[in-house]
Amino acid sequence: MKKVSILMGVFNNARDLSVAIDSVIQQTYPNWELCISDDGSTDGSWDIILNYQKKFPSQIKSFRQEKNLGILKNVNFLLEQSTGDFLSILDADDFIYPTKLAKQIFAFEQNPDLAVCWTGVSYCDEKGNLLAPGKYYPTDELEIREFIKVKNAVPCRNVASMMYPRRLYEKLGGYRSLFDGIGSWDIDLVLRLIEQGNIFVVSKNLYFWRKHPYSFSRKENLNPLRNQSHQIAHLLRRQRAERQGGDDLTPGAKNSGEVEKLISQIKNDYQADPSRILREMANSKDLPREVRMNYAKRSIKVDPFQWKNYKYFFKAMKRA
Repeated sequence: MKKVSILMGVFNNARDLSVAIDSVIQQTYPNWELCISDDGSTDGSWDIILNYQKKFPSQIKSFRQEKNLGILKNVNFLLEQSTGDFLSILDADDFIYPTKLAKQIFAFEQNPDLAVCWTGVSYCDEKGNLLAPGKYYPTDELEIREFIKVKNAVPCRNVASMMYPRRLYEKLGGYRSLFDGIGSWDIDLVLRLIEQGNIFVVSKNLYFWRKHPYSFSRKENLNPLRNQSHQIAHLLRRQRAERQGGDDLTPGAKNSGEVEKLISQIKNDYQADPSRILREMANSKDLPREVRMNYAKRSIKVDPFQWKNYKYFFKAMKRA
């Protein structure tokens, strides 16, 4: 029976952490390990982790970082400590349905050429109550590949729901440091994984993504590259398709300078419009209404003469 390593980075997640860990313990698929790394929490998260580790010493591995590494370095650390044949990430304020691992492992058993498997995702509030479903995403592989090519986006509400083989992660060199602190490190990996084999989507919603003000205020990142890092991931995807091989980040490959040029262009665009990043956060469909309102007010304070800031302020007021 193949082992699944579930990787969980923790930073001040005490209020939701027990629900996340319990959802792993309740999996119907028995051969799993949960690797948890506390990234410098100050809210009692470490005590919760230790309590669970003592109860399940053979399946839960716990680690504590002396200083905050950030999510990408923390996940890479966990990957080095894990031993599973398959890898999956669970955010510490989310939770998963009891059959998630079993259904994904079954998909890999049925298709030896499968490179990645993700599931449907449900949104829930801070109390775990289900929210209105998001927009529809395709589940057919051909439609998914066309969606990625045309839309420059991965048709998945949360790529944390994905599972992939360790052998492919190691072959591809894992998560790449360019994306540290700006996001899309997981999207970059997905785009490389699907070049190695098939895609399968478990259409049932088996991953529950918690949306509440606490989680977003704790993770705020106003680096302008954060909102546009997916552009970099898709530029690299197009490079690999055109070259039929590596991209600018591939060791030993020729660097075209396109990534550096795109990063410079993004930074210049945001410098020319200082309130843009706040305006975009105010318009994010992934944020709760009160958080969007706060960003909209801040955008107006930064630039009271930018009419778009008022437009998104009123949009945030109307949107539930």
